[in-house]
Formats: sequence, C-alpha cells, structure tokens
Amino acid sequence: MTHRLPTLVDLPVEVPETAVWPELSARLGSVGQGIGPRERRWLTIATLHRSALYEDAELSAVVSRECLSLLEGVGKSVLELELRMVIGQRDLWLDVAQRNVEQARLIGPARLALVKLLGVENNARLGVGEWQQLTSGHATRSIEIVMLQLLGWWSLMLPGGAIRNSVQLVHTDLVTDMSVGSDWRTTFDQHFGRLSPQFSYARQGPDHAAVFQATVTTQDGRSGTGSAARKKDAAQLACRAYLTAHAPRLPSRQGAANPVPPLTDIPVHIEYKRLAALFGAADARLFSKALVHKSWVYENTVHKDRRASNEVLANLGSAVLGVIAARTRAAYLLSRSTRPEPDLSTGLTVPDADLVPLGYALGLPAACNLGVGQKRVGMSAEMLANFVQAVLAAGYVQAPDVDVFENRLPAVVVDFLVAHGGRSTRDAATRLQELAVELDLEWPWTDRRTGPDHARTYHNTIRISDGSMTVVVEGAGATRTAAKKAAAAEAIEGANLRFTTTDAVKRSDLARFFIVRQLEMLSAKPNRWPQWWQRNVLCANHVANRDWAAFARWTDAVHRTGLLDIAIPVATQEALADYYQQAARSAGARPHFAAGLSRVLRWIDSAMEDDRVVLESEPWEELVALTAAHGIWLISDGTTDLAHVLERWARPERRRAAVVVNVEGPAETGAQAGAAVQRILQELRPLAPGPDSNLRAVLVPGGPAHEIRLSPLGRSVVSAPIVTLVCEAAPEVVVEQHDGEIILRVAGQGPAESSWLWDAAIRSRVTDEYDVELARLLHDLKNQVTGARLALSRPTATRTEQREADLDASRHIDSAAAIAAQLVDAELLYNAAEAGTCELGSFLRGYSSDLINRLPPGIRVVPPVTTLAPVAVSAEVLRGALDNLVKNAVEAMGDDGQIEFEYTLVEGDGVVLLEVRDTGPGLPDDVISALRADGPAPSSKRHGSGLGLPGVMRMMRRAGSDMHPLRTASGGAWLIRLTLAEENGAVDG
Repeated sequence: MTHRLPTLVDLPVEVPETAVWPELSARLGSVGQGIGPRERRWLTIATLHRSALYEDAELSAVVSRECLSLLEGVGKSVLELELRMVIGQRDLWLDVAQRNVEQARLIGPARLALVKLLGVENNARLGVGEWQQLTSGHATRSIEIVMLQLLGWWSLMLPGGAIRNSVQLVHTDLVTDMSVGSDWRTTFDQHFGRLSPQFSYARQGPDHAAVFQATVTTQDGRSGTGSAARKKDAAQLACRAYLTAHAPRLPSRQGAANPVPPLTDIPVHIEYKRLAALFGAADARLFSKALVHKSWVYENTVHKDRRASNEVLANLGSAVLGVIAARTRAAYLLSRSTRPEPDLSTGLTVPDADLVPLGYALGLPAACNLGVGQKRVGMSAEMLANFVQAVLAAGYVQAPDVDVFENRLPAVVVDFLVAHGGRSTRDAATRLQELAVELDLEWPWTDRRTGPDHARTYHNTIRISDGSMTVVVEGAGATRTAAKKAAAAEAIEGANLRFTTTDAVKRSDLARFFIVRQLEMLSAKPNRWPQWWQRNVLCANHVANRDWAAFARWTDAVHRTGLLDIAIPVATQEALADYYQQAARSAGARPHFAAGLSRVLRWIDSAMEDDRVVLESEPWEELVALTAAHGIWLISDGTTDLAHVLERWARPERRRAAVVVNVEGPAETGAQAGAAVQRILQELRPLAPGPDSNLRAVLVPGGPAHEIRLSPLGRSVVSAPIVTLVCEAAPEVVVEQHDGEIILRVAGQGPAESSWLWDAAIRSRVTDEYDVELARLLHDLKNQVTGARLALSRPTATRTEQREADLDASRHIDSAAAIAAQLVDAELLYNAAEAGTCELGSFLRGYSSDLINRLPPGIRVVPPVTTLAPVAVSAEVLRGALDNLVKNAVEAMGDDGQIEFEYTLVEGDGVVLLEVRDTGPGLPDDVISALRADGPAPSSKRHGSGLGLPGVMRMMRRAGSDMHPLRTASGGAWLIRLTLAEENGAVDG
C-alpha cells in the first residue's frame, strides 16, 4: 500500500517567503532545486520561534504555537532516529545500553553542531528577549528549537534522505573529537585497576559553556586526559586516551573479541518471508531476528548473546515508530489548518497497549520465538509492543529513506498511524481536567487506601457536577495517580459518545450527562463552535457532509442512553439547529464555487477594458456552471426517483443519440441529488456523433447508495467545471470514469427519522435570503453576458451595424459590471470558517496605522484607547469585516471625513463591544431594517455591496461573534460583539 502524507495547507500570500540561505542550500543539495513559493513560505514559519510569534501580529493570525510544536516534534524525532542509525552503523557490536549511553552523550552536541552546520543562528526569527539572551552570551535553547523546526520542515516538505547525510557529517566530527564509543572506563578498570588509578578534575570556561578536564593517573606515572561537558564523559575520554596511548592494541581487539552474533543461528520460516514481502523488503532474516525474544536465545544458541535477540531492533524501532507517528500526525493536522487543536498537537510516545492490536493484525504472536518458560508465562503488552517496533525497524533499515519506507507500509500500519494521529495522547486525568474547563464542570475527588502495605490498593472517587446534576465515577490502582486515571478514564469513556459511536455504552447516565451539558454549552460558548466542528462534537461533521448513515448510528447509540425521551428546552433545540447549520456552511464549504466566482468576477472586470474578452469560452462555461450549481444548492426538500430522471433524459426528442436504459428498480434519492444527476447527464456525449450512436445507461438501486453506469462516452466529463461544481453543491453525488464508462454513485433517500436530534440535523440545509439573492444576481449576470456575447457575434454588413452591435455589447457589459460589483467578496462566505484568537488592542493599533497610510489624507482615523482584550475571532476574519465597513464609509464620505474605533470590555458577560463610527451620511432606515432581518441590503451605489454587508455579518456569526448597524442622529455606526477568548487559549496578538 502507498502511504503518502497529505500536502501541508497553502499559506496565504501575506506570509513572506524566506530564501534558502547558503548553508542550508549546501546541505539540501539537489533536493533544494524543487523549492517554490509554497515551500519558502513554510520555511518562514519553520524559522520562527514562538517568542517572535507572540510579537508578530500578522503571522500569529496565520499560525499558532501548536503548528510550531508539530514541526519541532517531527524534527526532534527525525534527529534522534538518524543519530541512532549512525551510532549503530559505526559500532555494530554495541548493545542496547551502550547505544543509549552514546545517544544521550551525543544528542546535545549534535544539536549544537547542526545549528552551526545549517546556519540557523543567523536566519532564526527570535523574540526581542531571546535575542538579548543570545547576544549576551547566555545559553538558550531557542536556536536549537528553531533548528528542530527546520528539520521538521525539511522532513515534511522535501523528499529524500539528505538529513541523514548531515547527521552523519556531524557524527563524524563529534566522534573524532570526543568519541566514547563504548564503556572505556570499565575496560580500563579491568586491565589497569590494580595500578591504583586516581582521577582529578579541572573546570574550565564560563558557567554557560563550562568544560571539565579529567586526568587519570596510575601509580607507575602514566596518565591520560579528556575533556567534555560532563565529568562522567570526561572520565570516559580520559580512560580512552590512556588506553590509546599506553595499550593501543587493546581498543582494536575490543570489537573483534565481541562480534555480533550471526543471523544464521535463527531459522527463517515462511511467516518471516510473508512479513518481508508485506513491508516490501528483500531480507527476511532481519524479520526473523525481530521476532526472537531473549528467552529463546538463552535456550537455543551456544553463545547465548542477547544481541542475537530483537533488543537492538526494538530499540531502533521505537525511534522509527516515533518518526512515522510524528510525521503522520503533523501532516494530517497541518493539511487542514495552521491552527490545529492543542489537544491533538501534543504527540507523546505511543503506549504499549495501543500497539497490541497492531501486533495481532500483523500476525506477530504466532510467529514469535519465545523460550519454553516464557511461553508458559505468556506474552505481555510490553513484549508484543517490542516485537511490533522491531518489525518496523527491520523494514526501515532496508529502505533508503523514510519516504520510501512509508510508501511500503502495510495497510494495517497506515490505518493505525492515521487513527493514532487523530486522537489525543494525553492521559485520562488531564483530558478530564480539560473537559471540565470546556463544559464548566466541577470535579472534586477523594481517595482511600485498602490492603496491606505489600499489596496496597487505592480507590479514587470523582464527583462531576454542573451545578444541578452530579455523576460519580470510581477507579482503583496500585498508586493514587493510577486510581485517579482509572476513574477519569471511565468518565472520558462516557463523554466520548458526544462525538463518536461506541458499540456498548457501559454507563448510560454518564453519556447522557455529558451530552446534555454539551447541548447547554452551545448557546453559552459559540466561540467554541469551530473547535467542536473540527472534533465532530455532536456529530456535526456527519450532518455537514450529509452522512445520514453515520448520523443514524450515532442517534441510535444516543437513544439507547434514554436521552431522546427527555424533554429538551426549545431554546436548546434552536441552538443545536443553528450549530448544525453553521457547521454545514463551514465544514461543507464550497471552495470550488468560491474560487470560480472570483475568476468570473476578474473576467468581467477585464471586459471593461476590452469588450471582446466576453467571447472567451472557458470563463463563460464557468459562469454557466456557477449558476447551475448554485441553483442546485438552493434545493433542500423533497425526493426524486432516479429512474424517472433517466427516462426523461432518454427521450428521443431530447437526445441526438439513441439511449438504451436498463432500470432494475426504483431508486429514491433527495431532490437536490436528483437535480444534480439530471444536470450532469446533460453534459454526456456519445462516443461517435450521429443518430446511429447508442448510449447505454444502467441503474442499479441500492440501500445506502444507488449506481448509474453509462457508456460508451466520447470525452471525459469528470474534471469539467459543471461536474466539479455540481458535485460540490450536492455531495451525495460522486462521479467516476473508467475506460470510457461513467459511474454515478448517488446516496439514497435522506433521513426519515423523527426526533428532536433529527429535526435539528435536517434543518441544517435550510438556505436563507442571502443565497436566494446571490442566485438571482448570478442569473442576471449570466443574462447580461449572454447579451454581450450575442451582440459581438451578430453578423453585420455595414459600419453602422457594427457600431450598434458594439454599443449594445458595451451596455450589457456595463450592466454586468454593475452586478459584479455587488458580488465582490461574496465568495468569502463559501470558504471554510477561520477559527482563532487575537488581542484586540494590538490588532486595532496596527490596523489603524495601516489605514492612516493607505486612506486619502483628508480622512482622519481615530484609534481606540487600548486595554488588553483577547477575543475569540481570528485577525483575518476581523480584518475582512472592518475592511468592508471602512470601504463603504470611505465611498460615502469621499475625500473628507473621520473614522473612529472604540471598544468596551464587559468581563461579566464575557464579551467586548467594538464600535465603528464614521461621519458619512449613514445607512438608510430600509437598509438597516433589511440587515437586521438577515436579508439582502438594497444598494444604489455603482460599486455598492448589496451582498457584502450581509455576507460579512454571517461570516462574523460563523466565527462566534455578531455585528449589526446602529441608528444614529448623524453619521454611520456599527456595533460588533466579540466573545472574549478562553483564558487557556492561545492568543495570537
């Protein structure tokens, strides 16, 4: 199976590009030739320390500290793996303990050496305080952290194994200067311990760069000296120097006297060959060694050397697992957002218990070699986890680099990595603490001890309360911490029903308690909605994607808890319906529609310079597709039989070719999906034109989905704009093409369940007047462009007729431009909602300064008196809203006027009230009434934004905020209500 990591999300153009500096370019080699703007923008983020992120308002609006932590985690794991590889390659006879000692000794110097080798210090972006610490000579880990982020960028963005070459170069320099290689002091004591050796130490250098010089002297006057950052390492090097100078043959014989046990002692069965083939490896002997326990070595080999077991491979495999787990987690999270959820961004060590199912899925228990005694005792979770890690290492060492290794991974390993990367690795007690903060819960706990001292057991009791209801969970363990985690795990298991379906809920009261509390928090914490959508809380993603089968499984599980039999307040049901509707607009965003609308508007704008631009076919087809797709998007109710759709399409008067339809039975689907299928069928053409050409259509009804097969076809329609946009508007329809055959997979009829949960979910597809008005404007725009195209294509015999045609086309283009002006920024509402935070005072200071520089000199900008106010809206969304208000105000005022910002912090309500005032004429009463009613605002301006203001208002509501116009005696005024950010949230600035 090919396991290709998803591509990291594209950063906005506001993020500056960082050119690859000479030191880095030298290490990248040929890989650096493929670096483009996308990689250079991510390089900017990789060289940014979190201290500088807090001080940069623009970049903090784009990325969060969790993004930097993910890059750092990947770089750290990659460095540790590559260092472990070069240590093992240099000294094959080292056992696990010696490898760990060497790893711990070299990791610090290796980081510092890589900082110099890659030229990080001169290219890192640090905060002011960190730079002062660095320039004053104090030791700081900031540069090392940036170096690790750089390695993470390198690993995720660029192919190949060039990182290993850099680590090998650093390791060569380090072992030349300060190699320990093995336990030299033990060797020294074995051969020269009778000469009464004496060790003396001298400290050299300042505190931040202290070096210890160790000297070992024997009673015969011979000595050796070594220097290192630690006394222990200095003593090792002193012993090595002594042995090298006075017993030069002894170190050279050390390795030869203790060779690595041969692999021929271990049998290679067919199971090991199966594993080798599964991982795309050639040498099955390494897999046989990976599955040999030390107990088998003791009983079945002459040398009884533990290095013949899987210990070394398991030790390496833990690092291999760390790398592929960190890369998968980072890639999947950063492919969706540069502001990943903090709970998911912490990549800890994979627990042994999590590896047990993977071991069974790979069939390892049956292939393991255990001693007779160990077989009687049984295989522990730790042993099976070691076998899994050893098998991963056996595959990794036979791959040229980590990219190739990941592409060879079996499907079960890929599924495990993806699932592990999408869930929290924090312990249950920590997760319960975070959940209590999220849902405003109290959870006091008590514990007691039972049993004798040699077999004591602790019992923990946690009482979780929302003020009106309390549930109790209990847990037991050998320690207080273990008991607390066990009790918390029971609570978390019940809380998990909020976003996933479990086969059996052990405690219905727990699940019911957390779901009810989650429903109550919807109206109290709308700023949390984007985070909850991302985690599929209350199965919002299933509703947004119209995955009714998955939603039905969840509601069935909820029904078994008895929750659907409880009376839920109407206000809570309304909040749930709004929550689902906003999730459908955000998670089910229409990026193709938004991008296509932007391209069409630019096309109309260019037609103002040259009328004949409207004759271009590609943007015209995209405009037609946009209009059709949005019309399908507006369909929300009703059902359609696909058999009737095919029969209407097959009528002879509607086709130039004969159509043979084979319908195996009725196939009910939603009205929206039926309209989408009908529009896609209109695009199909036979393989050869003419009345003798036949098209064959086969409809196969199914339960969850129906299938329509059409052939033969002359051209591919899968990538056509109309198909892309229609399938985006109706996600129940999927179009595929294989060898001249088109396959349409259509979801079955929508939900027919009846409960307050289903009612709220079904209402999520309700469109509003904004969507209807947008459809009308698109239709009018298409009509005007059609008129212009007909006028320019009209045959003319005289110059007068030509002028009349050109004048007619110009009138249509002017009308089209007027309509397009009302569609400016309308595409913003069909993009995904941006979750984030910003510090309002800092943002407004920078925003006001920017306005002063770019607005006409006659317009005065009055910035607010700022106080600390972290708000739960991203700087990008807030800037987009204010830009719209400022643009309208400037157009109304002309070249003279004033724009004023002022905000009030209302901590008791957890909100900030931001007022934006101008000295223009203000909005008419009918416009204010229309905006407050969530309808399209009438606009008489040539470049007015009849859709801009309602769109911005809806965009702010999606971000958990609100805004509405104020009626004032003079001038214009807007009140924006922003929710204060959570105290434990990351504020961007």
